[in-house]
Amino acid sequence: MLKSVEALRPGGRCCHRLASLAAPAVSRSINRRTPLHVRALIARGSEECGGHGTVFTFGRWAMHRDAQHRYQRHIANLLTSRTWLNLTPPLTGLTVVAGIQCLYQELVVRDLLPGYFPLLQMSDGPFELTSFALSLLLVFRTNSSYARFVEGRLLWGALVRHSRDWTRMAANYFPGELRGRAARYVQVLAFVLKSHLRSGRTRATVADPSAFRDDPTIVVQELLPCSEADAVLTQTNRPFYVVCRMTQIARDACAAGIPRHISHSIEHTLSELMAVIGGCDRILGTPIPLSYTRHTSRSLVLWLATLPVALWPVAGWLTLPTMAVLAFIFLGIDEIGVEIEEPFCILPLLPLCRTIVNDVNTVMTMPMHH
Repeated sequence: MLKSVEALRPGGRCCHRLASLAAPAVSRSINRRTPLHVRALIARGSEECGGHGTVFTFGRWAMHRDAQHRYQRHIANLLTSRTWLNLTPPLTGLTVVAGIQCLYQELVVRDLLPGYFPLLQMSDGPFELTSFALSLLLVFRTNSSYARFVEGRLLWGALVRHSRDWTRMAANYFPGELRGRAARYVQVLAFVLKSHLRSGRTRATVADPSAFRDDPTIVVQELLPCSEADAVLTQTNRPFYVVCRMTQIARDACAAGIPRHISHSIEHTLSELMAVIGGCDRILGTPIPLSYTRHTSRSLVLWLATLPVALWPVAGWLTLPTMAVLAFIFLGIDEIGVEIEEPFCILPLLPLCRTIVNDVNTVMTMPMHH
């Protein structure tokens, strides 16, 4: 016969906020400049998820690949981009340094300074020789950072996958109340892991989207009974504690008589969840060697700060805009590498948590055959 699995939420507890997390409102990214074919694709269901990142759908990919408007859209958003805002101080400093050098050269050429002030001259040979080494530094930096970004996304993909496996086995093999507890704890795991990876930031700079403190208290309290929620929230390592509670639930289910091969699969799933937590902790706690980052930054600044001496004989006062563009390009590459080195502030963790919530709710509320 058909039997519905019990509701996920503790009795009598209001979960409106959790429902809003599980089913966010659709945000349409359409304006008058959007091409008609892209508007149609977005209108068919492209959804931009909240949080610090976006899970791409077909409509988002269509807009992303739209060469007709992509370049003008990116140029129009330049002054509001995170990279530009982060680079404004060093770009301003390097442009001022270039301006001082240009002014000095102009004063010397016009004999407005005493004769013992020399005209600064340098061939472009040293810059041509060192540009190759500087390029290698930047390439290694960005490649290493991107590898960490990809690994972070793979770990969260594994979290989604193993959460589905846990829910599937719990819905079909766990007895009675253990099903609901298993479902609630795997949902809690996603949110406490997100908070664990973002717990150290504060709103020191409100304009910085990555400057925030992630607090899972509301979600945990709505998913778990008060005593269990308090036990989770008082832990130092909340994800590890939640997996331990899931292990206890699995132990109780095994004691109730689930098949042996299912118990082995459950243990494997729990081990994989622990591996996800460990992998995230490793990325968060171990940056690219700091000496490499420092050397790259110092080399870039020295190279760019002395470049106006070689540009002045060729470009004159055009050295200033040339330096601003070159500094933005080179420092921008380094800045992007630094941004993605710690991927959890820009990965779409909240949409991935919503995916887990939606999938768990779908499985645990569907009728089961017995």
